[in-house]
Amino acid sequence: MADLPQQKQSKIRGLISGLKKKTKHRFSSGDHKKASKYLEHGRKYYNQKKYPQAERLFARALEADALYPLAHYMMGMILLQRDDTQAAKRSFQQAIKIDPKTDVARKADKKIASIEARVQKVIQTLQDRQKY
Repeated sequence: MADLPQQKQSKIRGLISGLKKKTKHRFSSGDHKKASKYLEHGRKYYNQKKYPQAERLFARALEADALYPLAHYMMGMILLQRDDTQAAKRSFQQAIKIDPKTDVARKADKKIASIEARVQKVIQTLQDRQKY
């Protein structure tokens, strides 16, 4: 792009930026704006460790937009807090399935790996106990 005149470079950057904004939520299935508000408020509760309130808002976010990866991820975090690892894993998998190339998907993948590692550790501990 360095070969192009400054004005054309600027125009191309603007077009690329516009496309990024348009495709950011291309998988949205409902009212994404409403879902974003619920998620924002839910994260405040989550950060304050007010998990029941956060869970209600994350559920509302998913009702508003079932294809919102971050809402699935945050619901997975709530489910981890409740030690419901299987449901958490499903939420994380859903976040990945919706948009696998995002930071949210990478974080969800790490959470799944962490869950699986914990499960393996428990299995190993139980097997070790049976030996004695």
